[in-house]
Amino acid sequence: MIDLISASDIIALLALGASVITWRKSQATEERIRADSDERSKFDYIFANPLTARLESLENEISELFERCARGNKSVPEIQEAVNKVQKYEHTDWFFGVDSILKNHQACPSNVLSSKLYSYWDKASDHINQIGEATSCDQAKEALRRLRSLSDKFLSEARTVLFEHRASIKGSSDPIFVNLFRKKSF
Repeated sequence: MIDLISASDIIALLALGASVITWRKSQATEERIRADSDERSKFDYIFANPLTARLESLENEISELFERCARGNKSVPEIQEAVNKVQKYEHTDWFFGVDSILKNHQACPSNVLSSKLYSYWDKASDHINQIGEATSCDQAKEALRRLRSLSDKFLSEARTVLFEHRASIKGSSDPIFVNLFRKKSF
């Protein structure tokens, strides 16, 4: 029987086998990548995009506040009034919005981000109280700088947690060769 198969036929069969194996592995890799992408898209749509939008609004609020108070020669009452207005109308709404997003999502990053959010809120409240108790413009502006630094640190940590969690998301792909004789459960 070996005499009937030529060397070129053996090489052709080996090449065919190698191409089937390569095709199978590339299909499996493609399916895994597609499944991971689908899971990450779901995570982005349900959790990451709404949270990121809220995080960006904090960055804008603090930057605008800092610019309003740091620009020009504002008096202590003007700085206190601006900070109190932002705290009352924007910062508090921001906090409860982020807290609501985190409470409604029962995944790993929510717990970590919740603890970071509450820690930020406690420290930010202290800085805002220091601004309210300031006796000079320099003292108020220094507390405002610490508030801005605190918000930048919180935003950086929150984005890092989101990025790391998103990168770790893995999807499950269907097998390429399905067992046709398997009973389906409904």
